Parts: sequence; C-alpha cells; structure tokens
Amino acid sequence: MPHRPLRRVSTVGALLMAPALLIGAPATAQPTTVATKVNRTTTLGGAVRTVDVAGSPIGFTAPATRRAGITTFQVSTTDPAGIRLGLFRLRGGVPLDRFLSHLRTALTGERADAVAAGRMVSREAVMLGGVATEPGRPAAFTQVLRPGRYHLIDYEDIEDGGPARPLAVHPLTVTDSIEHDVPARPDSLVRMIQTPAGPRFHAPRTLRADASVLVSNLTGQLDEAVFVPVRAGTTAADVQRFFEAVDRGEWPLDQPFVGVPHGLPVIAPGHSAVVRPGLAPGPYALVSWVADLENGAGRAAQGMHALVTVV
Repeated sequence: MPHRPLRRVSTVGALLMAPALLIGAPATAQPTTVATKVNRTTTLGGAVRTVDVAGSPIGFTAPATRRAGITTFQVSTTDPAGIRLGLFRLRGGVPLDRFLSHLRTALTGERADAVAAGRMVSREAVMLGGVATEPGRPAAFTQVLRPGRYHLIDYEDIEDGGPARPLAVHPLTVTDSIEHDVPARPDSLVRMIQTPAGPRFHAPRTLRADASVLVSNLTGQLDEAVFVPVRAGTTAADVQRFFEAVDRGEWPLDQPFVGVPHGLPVIAPGHSAVVRPGLAPGPYALVSWVADLENGAGRAAQGMHALVTVV
C-alpha cells in the first residue's frame, strides 16, 4: 500500500483498498446510497456529519466520539510528508496491538512476510478507506458509521517510522442508532474490478479538480485507488513498464511520477467510500500499490492502473 512513489515500494503494497459505502452493504449498492457533499443536506433532510482531522509532524487530532450515520472526514495537514489517514474497525475479539503488528509487517516487510501479514490484516479488521493528501490541499472522505468502536490511523507513521516509533492511532467511538439518510449522488465513479486479464480500474478519463468520487472495491481482496501526478505525455505503457520493474525488485530512475500521491488508501472488498482527493489540474495515473494476496505480485504490474486528466 505504499503511496509514495519516490522511494522504495513496500508491499501493503503487499496488502491493501473498496465499494459499498454502507458498512457491510453489498457491492451492488447504487450511487444514490452514498454521501458525497460535505455538509450537504440529503434528500431526506438529514445533514451529513463532519469530522475534522488535522495532521502535523507529531501526529493528528480527531474527536474521540461521533454519532452514527453518514460521516465526512475533512482532512488537512501541516506535515511536509503528508498524511495517509485510514479508518478501520477491528473484528470481534482482535487485540489492537496484534493487528498493528500485522499491519506494520504488511506495509514494511519483505514480500512473503508482507503477503502473509496482509492476509491477517484482512481477517482481523474491516478496512474502510480514508484519504491521502499533503499540506495546502485539504481533502475529504465519506463513510457510513454504525454504532461501535473504530480507529483512525496515519499509515505514514508506519512506513516512515522505525519499529519503536509510536503510531498515530486514535480510537473513535460511534454512538446512538444509525440514521438512514439518503445522500446526493457522487460526481464520478471509480470501480476496482477483477477481469480475466487481471485486476483493473474502471474510471473516467477526465475528472473535475473538486469532484467527489465514489470508489468501489469489486475485487476479492483489499485494494486502494491512489492518484499520482505524472509527466506530460506519459502513456499507459510507461506506467506498466515502471511497475513491472518494481515487481522485479528494481526502481527505475526514469519513473513517470512527479508528485505526491492523493486518494483512497486501503479498503476491504465489498465496500465503498466517497473521496474528494483535492487534486490540482493535470495528468495523473490512478494506481494501486497493493500486492496480490495470493501470489505476492504487484496489482499494478498486473495492469491495475489508469490514466486520468484532472481539469
């Protein structure tokens, strides 16, 4: 799941990101069941709840409690390394420390260890997406929260810090019964799908800079949808060659990427989230840094990438 292409790719990359925005809802959920606009009133009159998350070089701040329902996390940071905020919910009886140990190995371990740990991560928690961004570019993601205990995490801490470094992990307790509001449609759709030729993105060729995007994981494993700026004139073949080289353990000097990744971190199969990634206009590659949890191959090397122009 590494999101930063300007350095060695880890393999949650070996692990991890996808549809029904309603937690536990089927992958066939329609766009009209998903919140898309921050603070926008739904068609039934219920306001979308917002959570402010502020990152810094020493961690991030977030509220400890929230009422159930459609919730938009508004995310900003002053950390030069950016923030990769993730939301997850542990499955019953799984200790947080054990899950975080597996998550760290999945993100930073060697391929075989990372793949095995990625499988454990998918068994131990429901990964519910999030958003990656950088200073000066506020972003947001929307998810439906049912009553219970969740956690917010900055994945950047795992990849940048050593094993002894404390992780920025915040519990979030969701209270009350869920309100079944009907939100507005998202502006665009991105689907992660499995084809006979391998995993693929089904995505628009152009995207508005301020667009809300419903991202749905219709594959059978954890995955992600990350927008990375690329050089003008970059082709799909250029991106494919880069990821094939990375999959061989190489790191090409002529990589096509020219900026910091934005977008949706890992999300479980059968789930969705709406993300407003805060992209600047220009050409991007929509990619997954996740590995195949069966054979360890990079999903992008298998063809999981698409070129998108932000206007």
